[in-house]
Amino acid sequence: LAGRDPNEVSHANQARREGSLIDPAEWPGGVELSMSMSAVGDDADRVYLTVIYDEPGKYGTIAMQQTQAGQAIATIEHAMLKKGSRFVIATSLPTRHRDEQRSWFADDDGRELVVFEFPMRVPPTGLQTSDPMSVELRMDSVYMESP
Repeated sequence: LAGRDPNEVSHANQARREGSLIDPAEWPGGVELSMSMSAVGDDADRVYLTVIYDEPGKYGTIAMQQTQAGQAIATIEHAMLKKGSRFVIATSLPTRHRDEQRSWFADDDGRELVVFEFPMRVPPTGLQTSDPMSVELRMDSVYMESP
């Protein structure tokens, strides 16, 4: 099991075997996240994925790699994924803003970021629990208003 939780591995194997939905954040091999660079603007120098945890002030950030095919990708290790985590993607490190009615995250240009969770997925039959599950984000998963 290579240090992984046997219950999580069993749950993942069962979901794969039965073709049932599972939260990619619960996949023992982690997640390989991809999205089109046009979601942030093709001229972006950097793209960051920030994992926001339930504990106040706790987060983790990963620089996404840009591919020749116009994609931004990041592999998120399972240890970085916790139940209830939320995510934002931006071309800068996000900052949290608050007023009396709500709180939100924005990039350095002040654009409001979409806070998202992974959609439930059926694991592909050949996917090993030690391999990351691929998740492709939609174009509207980054900014509240498209760039």
